[in-house]
Amino acid sequence: MAKMIPSNIANNTPISEKMLFDWLSSDAVHGFVLHSLTQKNHAKKSIAEIDFLYISKRGLLCIEIKGGQSIFRESGQWYSVDRNNNKHLIKNPFLQAQGCFYSLRNYLIDIYGSASPESKATMGFAVVFPECIFTGRGNDLLTEVMFDCSQNMKDFSAFLDKCFNYWDGVVREKQSRQPQLLTDMQIKKLLDLLRGDFAVVPSMSLEMQHIDQQFLSLTEEQFDALETISLNDRIIITGGAGSGKTLLAIEIARKTIAMNKKVAFICFNRNIAESVKQILNAPDNICFAGTYHQLIGHYLPSDSSAWLNAAELAEQFLQHPCDVEKYDFLIVDEAQDLMVVAIWETMDSFLRNGMEKGKWVLFLDPHQNMFNTAENYDFAMEYLKEICSPAIIPLTINCRNTEQIGKLTTKMTKISPAKHLKILGPDVTVKSYASQKELLKLLKAELTLLLSGGCSPNDIVILSKYRIENSDLANVKSLCNLSLNNAENIHDFPVNSLNYFTIQSFKGLESKIVFLIDINGFEALKNRILNYVAMTRAQILLFVFYREDTQNELTKLMEDRSNAIRTL
Repeated sequence: MAKMIPSNIANNTPISEKMLFDWLSSDAVHGFVLHSLTQKNHAKKSIAEIDFLYISKRGLLCIEIKGGQSIFRESGQWYSVDRNNNKHLIKNPFLQAQGCFYSLRNYLIDIYGSASPESKATMGFAVVFPECIFTGRGNDLLTEVMFDCSQNMKDFSAFLDKCFNYWDGVVREKQSRQPQLLTDMQIKKLLDLLRGDFAVVPSMSLEMQHIDQQFLSLTEEQFDALETISLNDRIIITGGAGSGKTLLAIEIARKTIAMNKKVAFICFNRNIAESVKQILNAPDNICFAGTYHQLIGHYLPSDSSAWLNAAELAEQFLQHPCDVEKYDFLIVDEAQDLMVVAIWETMDSFLRNGMEKGKWVLFLDPHQNMFNTAENYDFAMEYLKEICSPAIIPLTINCRNTEQIGKLTTKMTKISPAKHLKILGPDVTVKSYASQKELLKLLKAELTLLLSGGCSPNDIVILSKYRIENSDLANVKSLCNLSLNNAENIHDFPVNSLNYFTIQSFKGLESKIVFLIDINGFEALKNRILNYVAMTRAQILLFVFYREDTQNELTKLMEDRSNAIRTL
C-alpha cells in the first residue's frame, strides 16, 4: 500500500478527505502520498494547499478533492450541496488543481533546474468528487482526470494509472519527449524536499497520542455486543487479538456488580487478573477477580495445587467435593487456555444454576491457545455447545493494533489477528542480529529516538519467549541510562526503567510500544503462536529483532502466499 505522510488523519477531517485517504492507503496503491501539503510559492495565493500529492515511479499527481452530495455550476459560479441540503459557494476545483500543479512544477524547476530528472518527471493533476456523480461537461473541464462515485471505488489504483497515462500523453505531444520513470533515490529527494523528516522525532509522542485517540473512537462493535449479551444467559464470544474482549468483559462485570449481583471474573494470566481487580475495585463479597488457580486452590486440602496445571487442578477438585462460594454470573477471559471439560465441570459448582442453566460468558481466541491442546479445546467446545446451548458472538474488528502491525503480524505468522482497522501508524521495524552486542546497538539506537521524541519509558515493553537470565539481554542492567526491570507485575513499573516481560506473562495485555527480541524460529506452530501473541501486544509501534540464523525461515514464511494457517 502507499505510505501515507502523515500516517494518520485527524478525526475532524471532512468525510470526503477521509474517504480519499482510505482509497489511497489501500493495498493496490503503491508509492507515497503527502496529505494537506502547504505551498507557499503559489502564483495567485500567499499560501495554498495540495489536498493530496501522490508520488510514484510514474511521477507526481496533485489531487484536488471536493466533498458534497451535489456539485454544480450556475451562472459561472460553482456550488456544492452538503448532507443537510445546504448550498455553499466553492471555487472551481479544476482551476484549483491546475494552480497547485503549476506552482509545484515551478518550485521543482527553481530547486533542481529545468533539466533535472525531478523536474522532467511526469506531473499532472486530478479532481475527485467522492460523494457525488459529477455531470458537468465542457472544454474547460478536464474530465479525463476526474473521478466521482459513479466509478468503482475499489479500483482507485486504476484511476491513478489512467491519470498518468493521460499526462504521459501530454509529455509526448506537447514536450516531444518520452516520459521517464523516477528512481527510488529521486523519489526520496522529492519526499525530503516536500515533507522532510526533520520533525519526526520531536513529534513522535504527539503522533502516538493522536493514534491512541482514534482507537478510543473505534470500539463501536464491542459495545454493540453488549445488547446481544443482555438478551442471552450463556454466551461464547470469539475474537482475534485486539478485538476488545477484555474491555468488554470488564464492562459486563461492572454492569453486573451495579445490579448487586455476585460476579466471578476468571482468567488464566495473573497479570490480567490483578489489573481487572484494580479496575473493578469491588468488595470481595460481591466480586472475585483472579486466576482459575486462585479460585480453585482456596478449596483444595494441599499446597501442592500451586504446581498443578489447570486440568490437573480441576481433577483434584472434583475428587474432593466441598461447599463453595456461589456466584450469579461467571465471566471467563482467555477461555481458550481453560478449554478442558473437567474445568467447566468444576465451574458448575460455583455458578448458581450451574453451567447448563446459569449465566456466564466466555471470551476466547483460539489462535492464542498457548497452554492447552487442540484436542482438549475442540472437545470442550463441543461439550459446551451440546450441554449449554450458548449463543456465539464473533468480534471481527481489531481495535488495538495499527494496520501496519496487523498486516505484518498476519504475514509473519500466517495468523490473522482480526479484520484490520483503517488506523495507520508508523511502519514496523524488523531487523536481525548476530550477537548480544548487535542487539544492544539496535535497541539503543531505536530507544534514543523514541525517548528524545518524548515517549515515556512506561509506554515501552520488551518481550521475549525466555526469562531474562536466558535471553540475549542476560546480564544487561540498563539501556540508554534506564534500568532494565525484570517485571513480574504490570503494576510494578519503576520510574526511569524499561520493563521486560516474557510473552507468556504479558499475554492478554498491551503496550503502546513493544520490542520483541530473542526470536529464534518462525515456521513451527509453537513459534508462530508465540510471535503472534507478542506482536499483537503492540498498539502503535512494534520493533521485531530476530536472530540472524533464522533468516531463511523468515524469508520462506514471508514469501508464502497461502492463506492464514489455522492453529486449531
